[in-house]
Amino acid sequence: MLTRQDEELLHERFAEQLERNGPPATLLWLQNELAALTPGDRSMVCKLIAYTGCPEGIDWFETNAGSPVTSGWGTAAALLDVSWARIRTWLTGDGWHPLIALDALLAYRAPAPNMAPFEQIAAPALSDPPSRDELDDVLDSVLRARKTARIRQSIDAVRAHADEILSRRPRGVAVADLPRLFLAPDEFRGAGPIIEEQAKITSNLRESLRELLEDD
Repeated sequence: MLTRQDEELLHERFAEQLERNGPPATLLWLQNELAALTPGDRSMVCKLIAYTGCPEGIDWFETNAGSPVTSGWGTAAALLDVSWARIRTWLTGDGWHPLIALDALLAYRAPAPNMAPFEQIAAPALSDPPSRDELDDVLDSVLRARKTARIRQSIDAVRAHADEILSRRPRGVAVADLPRLFLAPDEFRGAGPIIEEQAKITSNLRESLRELLEDD
């Protein structure tokens, strides 16, 4: 299993690849790196694919994503501007596809403080939203076909945020600029307070953990 240090090292190597070789070459490099991981570890770091800014990364998801299906796959797809047409195909598919489709829809909601900082800044938006009736019809068909708790909970969350998901708001960061967001987030308008708040939360969590360990 990947440790925190392993993840940090992968992020550092990813940044080096982006700076040295550019997004297309970095996408190929990252695909090879992820392919060598266990399915669980791959799901932990799959969002890095999005920060290549290469939409063809979505094609890679279709053949390489799998259990355990974390929300990272759907979030990465939304960051890369996956379309409603493709999401609908995933929703009516089999295997892991409906779960990732629902996670992608939920990632298209309005930015919120409980999202990861880069996702708040990037603020992906569904570029070809369906009507509310079409969305509800498709979600109803998914519920009829799959009655698992995870599916039901995901659909409830999508419906709770449907107005945000279906709104035609602009993205915060263009897909092509996602590599720059990864490398230099401070360059983006409004990024500073978001990053500072996340750093404060992380620091508080670490301090709480330290105190807990000292008490033991």
